[in-house]
Amino acid sequence: MRPLTDREQIIFGICVGIVSIFITLNFAIKPLKNKSQNFDQQIGQNQRLLEKNSRLIRKADEVKAKEKYYLDILRQDGTDEETMAKTISSIEKIATQTDLHISELKPKSMKRQDNFNLFSITLTLDSSLVKILEFLDLLQKKPYYFSVDEMDLTKQMGNNSSDLHVNLTLSKILILHP
Repeated sequence: MRPLTDREQIIFGICVGIVSIFITLNFAIKPLKNKSQNFDQQIGQNQRLLEKNSRLIRKADEVKAKEKYYLDILRQDGTDEETMAKTISSIEKIATQTDLHISELKPKSMKRQDNFNLFSITLTLDSSLVKILEFLDLLQKKPYYFSVDEMDLTKQMGNNSSDLHVNLTLSKILILHP
């Protein structure tokens, strides 16, 4: 084999350079670039997933705070008898605030269901519709949370009065100590 001329050596060097550049691009740089793009996509997906999970955690914290709030409000403190007495006194207190006269107030039997106690009370009162609605509104709001199970309204006869005779059954569910 004869030695290469200067021109052939230059052309051979250029060809070797082109082939080495081609090999470097296709077998080293492009795979690294593809891996880099894949990593960037995975990072983006993981960031979106992390943001979503962070929102879920914040919502869970809010739910836990609400749960604690309602547990504190609706937890039964004391014996069943003490709780019934507190319930009756709170109803009487609200009746006094709204200037209502309760003609009859009877506690019904307490019902225990799983981890809850249901306290029911029947009461009879005579008053105007506006005062009765104000009374019921206060009973159903914070901090009492009574529910009206039954209500029977009848207009009182005579004296051309606008008073109503009302029979109510109120109930309140309290959570037993866990």
